[in-house]
Amino acid sequence: MASFPTEQKKNEIIVCLLILYICLLPTNKNNFLLILDGNNMESVSAPLRLPRLKYLSMADNKLNSFPNNFFASFQSLHFLSLSGNFLTKVPLDLPKSLLSLKLEKNQLKMVRLRDVKHLENLSEFLLSENQLTSIDGAQLLPNLTTLELSKNQLHTVPLRLPGRLQKLDCSNNLIQRVTAQDFQGLQDLKHLFLDNNAVSTFEAGALQQCYTANLSNLPSSTKEK
Repeated sequence: MASFPTEQKKNEIIVCLLILYICLLPTNKNNFLLILDGNNMESVSAPLRLPRLKYLSMADNKLNSFPNNFFASFQSLHFLSLSGNFLTKVPLDLPKSLLSLKLEKNQLKMVRLRDVKHLENLSEFLLSENQLTSIDGAQLLPNLTTLELSKNQLHTVPLRLPGRLQKLDCSNNLIQRVTAQDFQGLQDLKHLFLDNNAVSTFEAGALQQCYTANLSNLPSSTKEK
């Protein structure tokens, strides 16, 4: 008796056909968009040859890793969303062209310098709802303006953040102490979220360099006097 493919197998077939179709499109197209959200994908195979792809989203799947050099051909990729998967590490060899990287709702425990140091064009880095205890390398992202770290396990505000940063969300962590050193050089910071932490000490002058910071998301007991 012939067996019918499961729902997951059907999804995998649809995804493979969609990728094959896109790979066969004429190469003079400039604004490719590929969205593969919510397909229950558990793995992806060999690297795709999509050098003109601008936007790629594989959110809300079951991916825990990527093959080596999977992203190597995405030379024009600006936006990448891998939110809602099972990633434990930042994927290797992410394209230097990225402007936005979304990794929320994964299982990341740390961000390493070598994972992100080449992403010099990155403006938006979203890491909320992971298991992060530390983040390293953000200081080497000169164009970063938005960093979201809410709902992690951070005990301190990340140090040496880039000077162009405008939004920093560290809400819902385990931060107990806020010092002037935490915000050194952040003169462009406009939106700061520290709500739902365990802040017991807020150092006088901690936000002195952040002239335009919006303090509406700080507990009233910790706001600078």
